[in-house]
Amino acid sequence: MATSSVPAPTVDLATYAGIKLEGTPGRQYRIASSLAVGGADWVTVTTIILPASLFTVIDPTSLAGAKRFYRAVEVLLP
Repeated sequence: MATSSVPAPTVDLATYAGIKLEGTPGRQYRIASSLAVGGADWVTVTTIILPASLFTVIDPTSLAGAKRFYRAVEVLLP
């Protein structure tokens, strides 16, 4: 009789960085990250329309491991 081997279960826990954004619901915000607070290398993570006055934005690219700083800037629409 043949036996089959079943792989052992594994758990992959990924912890993502994010920010809690407080603002005006319905307005658009650009979330950016940088490796330095005073640097000029801010990279847009996402742009969202805020669904509630307090909302958590998760950075799915944060698993790269480097420490990051975040900022949110309201996008003024014409």
